[in-house]
Amino acid sequence: MTELEVQIGRRIAEFNEKRAKNQKSNQLYSLGQILLSSLTTLLIAVNTKTSIFSITVATLITSSLASLAGQLLSKYMYEERMAMNIATVCALYELSHTITMDKKKEEDDEENHKITLDKVESYQDRYQRILNAANGQWQKHIQKRKSKSK
Repeated sequence: MTELEVQIGRRIAEFNEKRAKNQKSNQLYSLGQILLSSLTTLLIAVNTKTSIFSITVATLITSSLASLAGQLLSKYMYEERMAMNIATVCALYELSHTITMDKKKEEDDEENHKITLDKVESYQDRYQRILNAANGQWQKHIQKRKSKSK
């Protein structure tokens, strides 16, 4: 039981770390896309008045970089990843809470509430279903992305 609780804690930390990384990447690429698109628009406006070749080149570069940032956002689906992470972490917290509450009940009323080996196995099964569901979501998104690129 203790090992399961340790594993749940590790997974929660791991998923939270992934979510933070995805959130940071999403913000970076989103902000980059907004800034580069704005700069492209500004450069187009300036270039219509001045018609300077270097501004034209800079406009093309910023436009390309803005498109690239948008493609990276689309390809790596950071928002979807964060949503899946949050759902998984919530399920893991729920399982952890259930275990904690059952342990408290056992402490309070040892005669009527025992955590049996069957109960521990049911926690383990639930833990594995949570991880399998998270894995299934990743695989579904990867397959969807692959089918779109064909």
